[in-house]
Amino acid sequence: MKKYLILTLSIVFIPHLLVYAQAGLQAQKIEASAVPQAVKDAYAANFTAEIIRWELHQAKKADKSGEKYVAIFKENNLDCRARFKKDGTSISYSTYFKKENLPANIKAAAEKSFVGFTAQGGQKVKVFKNNKEYYKVRLNKGAQKGVFFCDLEGNPIEKKNVPQEADEDE
Repeated sequence: MKKYLILTLSIVFIPHLLVYAQAGLQAQKIEASAVPQAVKDAYAANFTAEIIRWELHQAKKADKSGEKYVAIFKENNLDCRARFKKDGTSISYSTYFKKENLPANIKAAAEKSFVGFTAQGGQKVKVFKNNKEYYKVRLNKGAQKGVFFCDLEGNPIEKKNVPQEADEDE
């Protein structure tokens, strides 16, 4: 019985750990009481949805400059994340879309730019420091994968012109 439990837990948790390892982040679920008041205040100033959970994400480096607090919540039945620095500075906000929920113009623009690929889902990201919004769409064609960035109208944006805050994977 223990073998099946270990196997089941491995199947469930290892993919999540791999995502964080690829992103170079260490993430942990934290209690709301461990979230700085400045972060809670920043969340309340921008959002009204009930928080499902808080996470603390840290870069693997010893310095704390990569530390951020992430509020996970739902809006309009869509998964969302808001990211904050320890001092309460808002970093970014993402709304996640499954392929069937992607706006039609965004899906069409992505598939036009990646001929033969199929959009698998994506996210709309608002970067607070420049007050701009972007779409990031994940596509695949068999084992090949692609990422498409665009503005709200579906106009492509080269990855080098996308702020780092809009290209974070968690």
